[in-house]
Amino acid sequence: MSIETRKQFREQKWINLMLSSRRLQLRFILFATVFAIFCLYYSKEFRFSVSTSTFLKNSSNTTTEKLKKVPKFYKLLNWEKRESEKKLNNIEDLRRVNLNTLPNRTSNLSAVHLCSQNPSPCLPGLRDFEGEIRTAPRYRLSTCVVQKSMSTVMTSLFCYLRDEKKFIGNNREILKDWKIIRFCMFKNEFRNLGGLFKKFNILPSANNWTHIMMVRNPIERFISGFVDKCYRKPVVSNYCNGCKKNLTCFMETELARMREQVKKGTFLKTYEDRHFFPQS
Repeated sequence: MSIETRKQFREQKWINLMLSSRRLQLRFILFATVFAIFCLYYSKEFRFSVSTSTFLKNSSNTTTEKLKKVPKFYKLLNWEKRESEKKLNNIEDLRRVNLNTLPNRTSNLSAVHLCSQNPSPCLPGLRDFEGEIRTAPRYRLSTCVVQKSMSTVMTSLFCYLRDEKKFIGNNREILKDWKIIRFCMFKNEFRNLGGLFKKFNILPSANNWTHIMMVRNPIERFISGFVDKCYRKPVVSNYCNGCKKNLTCFMETELARMREQVKKGTFLKTYEDRHFFPQS
């Protein structure tokens, strides 16, 4: 065998060895890839199974805990009512924090004429602030609830109409089934009519459903809101825009907030905003 032939033989042997090694590497990579996919798939299945069972367990626990809290909450409402009556009977306290001089009247026009001006100093209506729809599918009824316009009563009433036996069987009361412990939480509720139409396959032009909305005299609603949220039972330490019990301060700051948010087209939806923004 010549030197040239031996050289070619060694080169071919080396090439074959490299190819064999390369095939082994590719097989190893393929095996590792398949194994990794296998592990990933089953780990996801395991996590999903665990998370699902955990979610169901937590949901069940949450429902059970909520049911346990209802009697305590009803007792708390009775105590709160007694304490509120004490505050309302002490009206001098409210007068004392509202002795400041009122701002000068800027116009002698009536509200109707004032808001008819162009440009108008009044807030525009028909803005998409926040939708809260409650339904009673059995009776093909829906209502749009607005804070401080019988929202608690309407929410409870539509929950009762959804399933009268369950509502009564769980010892619920229409006047006490408040938002944070409401029996029909997320069960008959929508953020807009579009969600309602989609859920029950209703055409917007259909007339086989009745849609209602309770509205209230704006002045009565404001006074009720101020007494309730700024005097009788404030829920945060720096309540009513930091004005607390001062009516003038709150009116001016809340009106400024309304104008600013309408101008931006973005609503912050604070506790005060939800109870004092216009019903329209």
